[in-house]
Amino acid sequence: MNILVAEDNIINQKLIFNILKNFKTDVTFASNGQEAVKLFKKQHYDLILMDIEMPIMSGIEASSVIIAYEKEQKRTHTPIIALTANRLQKDKEKYLKNGMDGYLEKPLQVNNLKSTLQKYFLPQKSKTELKNSNILLYKDTKISGKIYKAILTNLGYKVDIANSEDEFKREISTKKYKFALFDAKALSSMKIEESQNSIIDLIKKSGATPFAFTEEKKYKRYCQTIKERSNAQELEKILTRA
Repeated sequence: MNILVAEDNIINQKLIFNILKNFKTDVTFASNGQEAVKLFKKQHYDLILMDIEMPIMSGIEASSVIIAYEKEQKRTHTPIIALTANRLQKDKEKYLKNGMDGYLEKPLQVNNLKSTLQKYFLPQKSKTELKNSNILLYKDTKISGKIYKAILTNLGYKVDIANSEDEFKREISTKKYKFALFDAKALSSMKIEESQNSIIDLIKKSGATPFAFTEEKKYKRYCQTIKERSNAQELEKILTRA
């Protein structure tokens, strides 16, 4: 496993190296975004850990250049994980919108990094099994739907987005899905409870497992729930247990 780490702080470089050496990885460090781009163009990497705040060229700028280069050269995309001290959800969403595949909060935690490595380097059999797991997704806004689709796609799932209640009902009734993830608020005009002709009944009749995006405890009586703004690790854990 060959990993490129873009990090300008020497202390953080040593910390990251000490963590990664336990995972049998080859690590190359870049001290800024511009250097990371140069290294990427010279050699193949399996994963990039990209600090956001760096001199000369920021992590977001470097990621944009790398992604454009991949498209130009028709290279397979290398996952880019943001390393950030920013804890605001809007900042994390910005990284995903700019083409990055995920994020890890600084200071880096061993378990979080381990989960990221496992996500991108699962055994081939597990990846194949995930790709056969289709998901129907319905969120209250298109932006939110696209963000969750990106996260789930990176986890290995095939994701269809429904843009309305009617489309959600039509898709779940006519296609085969393993999971149906829906926004409880967006489907507020439909019956949620597990009774005849409810949305839960419709999903279960299709053979899919229902998940509601909500923090209201009452929905746990009818289906499994997912907290709003769940990250990739949380989603993976919830779906794997289902």
